Amino acid sequence: MNKRFVFIGIGAVILVLLPGFAIAQAEKADLTNILTRAWDFITGIWTAGETGGNIGTHENTGPLEGSITSHSRIATLEGETHGTGESVTFEVAPVQEYNISLYPGWNFISTPYQLVNETLNSFLENVDGKWNLMWLKSKEYCGAPYYCWIQNKAGVAYNIKTISNLQGYWINISQSVDKNITATGIYYYKKIEIPLYNSTYSEDYWDGWNMVGYPRDHTASVMDVLNASLGSNWTLVETYERGNWTYAIEEVPATYRDKMWTLQNITPGRAYYIKMKENDVLVIPETTKP
Repeated sequence: MNKRFVFIGIGAVILVLLPGFAIAQAEKADLTNILTRAWDFITGIWTAGETGGNIGTHENTGPLEGSITSHSRIATLEGETHGTGESVTFEVAPVQEYNISLYPGWNFISTPYQLVNETLNSFLENVDGKWNLMWLKSKEYCGAPYYCWIQNKAGVAYNIKTISNLQGYWINISQSVDKNITATGIYYYKKIEIPLYNSTYSEDYWDGWNMVGYPRDHTASVMDVLNASLGSNWTLVETYERGNWTYAIEEVPATYRDKMWTLQNITPGRAYYIKMKENDVLVIPETTKP
């Protein structure tokens, strides 16, 4: 009796599978290819053959093809979802490089690109052993009173783990370097928003000065960068290079700014102090797609 049921069961399975098998043979489909596609469908692992392809995703198990692993806010501005059965649209952006000049002593720097590898050790690989101190000031990346310090010394743990292109950094170079820092990453050309603060000292030790990066790889005028989104809500913007401070003062009348401002342009690779009157958001507008 048991053998009878076994044969009946086997016969039923054959009847179910036979039409699909016949169709596959008719289409000259390779069995390995069928199994591969079936597994990809189950796991949600698909790749796009061209820029802008739709990708079906499973759980968020890692970066999609053409994307980067990132802790930066701009990596999530697209509002992408990675749930089972859902799909996201992404663009394969070219990886680019930008060389940031460094000189002995203090350098005030930022990176124009969203780095492929945002870890501190990767970013400073070219100057390994040739820097002393690095520090930043940020509400997003530091705890109260919003200063982060790093000392390049054996046994001292780093409290700055990653590098953001929205943030400015001070780095002290101990000796002449034969290589600059190379920022390797993806140029995020769409609109970027950087929060700026001016809380009272008694509230949270914030004095109105913000250290920011410039997430663009082209030069722009101070007025175009600041006035477009901040209006007159800023008072000063300053930067530092090779021992010299340059600055722009908002209250200087427009007709005198060409003569009185020592800082006329915002340039990639440099970092900037912006002193605010009130909390606001610096908007870096969308630019040309690379």
